[in-house]
Amino acid sequence: MKYLKRLAVLALPVVVAVSLGVPASAAPKAGDTRSASHSGSSAAAKLESYIYNGTGLSVGVAYLFDNQYLNGTYDLLLPSGTRTDTRLGWMKAEAVYIGPGYCASTAFWDDEWWPGTRIVGPRTWYLEQNIPGQEIARWEIRSVYRC
Repeated sequence: MKYLKRLAVLALPVVVAVSLGVPASAAPKAGDTRSASHSGSSAAAKLESYIYNGTGLSVGVAYLFDNQYLNGTYDLLLPSGTRTDTRLGWMKAEAVYIGPGYCASTAFWDDEWWPGTRIVGPRTWYLEQNIPGQEIARWEIRSVYRC
């Protein structure tokens, strides 16, 4: 019985922490679809662009290239082998963040994969949204490496 009382005392701070509310300032603003939730997208929404992370590392991605990011220089981390539309529920993705001491190689789809640009970090890099002849701007981060 003594052990059950100790367990209950240890569990109490966890319950209190979990039950704390989220401050109103942290709540998403109306129309903001940057969160990982799929609730921001509707069935009628049309996919405009996506970023595929073809590297072995997570990369920072931004829904809009607007310097108003959820995590300072990017909105969310995109895990290796995933896309912003399927993993994050975004209907567009405009930028990628590469950290200090790293570079990245990109590619874009124009009826075949074409080399994009080499990004030297640290920087948030805009990925062109208007690719001639394409309804959806498809981008891939091919590699991230020390430079």
